[in-house]
Amino acid sequence: RLPSAIATLLCVFLIYFFTLRLYSKNMALWASAVFMGSLLMPLYGKISLTDASLLLCFIGSYFSIQSYLREEHPKWLIGLLIFISSGALIKGPPIFIPVCGAILISFIFGQRKKVFFKLFIISILGVVSFSIWAYGTRMVDGGKFFNWWVDWYILKRTSGTIYGQSGFIGYYLLVFILCFLPWFLFIPFSLKNLVKDTIRKHNSDPLLFQLGWLLFGWIFYEIIRSKLPSYAFAVIPIWCIYIAQTIIAFKEGKKIV
Repeated sequence: RLPSAIATLLCVFLIYFFTLRLYSKNMALWASAVFMGSLLMPLYGKISLTDASLLLCFIGSYFSIQSYLREEHPKWLIGLLIFISSGALIKGPPIFIPVCGAILISFIFGQRKKVFFKLFIISILGVVSFSIWAYGTRMVDGGKFFNWWVDWYILKRTSGTIYGQSGFIGYYLLVFILCFLPWFLFIPFSLKNLVKDTIRKHNSDPLLFQLGWLLFGWIFYEIIRSKLPSYAFAVIPIWCIYIAQTIIAFKEGKKIV
């Protein structure tokens, strides 16, 4: 269980570090508190699953891209490559769904196409680590394990269900409400602010990327039949930021309805 505990602590650090850089110290403190003060996040840090480690890669990838959109420094491209490569080794294709999907949406509708094309190339390079692992398994057993893995983790989960793990459309919104149970009263206002930001600032590349991340990190999993609570955890950093924003507005006496 140690990797899960370490990954969860690193998630808190990344949320604080990047929110401090992109927003403010007050926002960083509250976003971190929302994450660790939630119902499910500490729980996933106590169990022996890959979900906490994959969440760390989701958070790192999301903030690396947002930071690159802010200042276009090569270190954020390196960070993205490290996080997406690690996510590929931890659990395969799930890391590419929100990252590449959001970048593709941003490339089509955004203003800085060269920037998003560069981000897409870096993301695709993340397949290299996964390909090396896949080749290694084939060298050992001729592809028996890898073929089983593709069938079990990709084909069956996208085309149907496993062990009856299914749910209704809106399942993940309920998961988020339960996940952030102590803060659930702020969720409707946070969702409203998120939608308003997306509509009013549609020409903002960071917000367009955020919209793409929500589409492929959340809505995509609402549509497919196979469902588990951790499938849509890629959008956790966005929830933390918007819930924190709503809490700060509430504490400052600002109108949040």
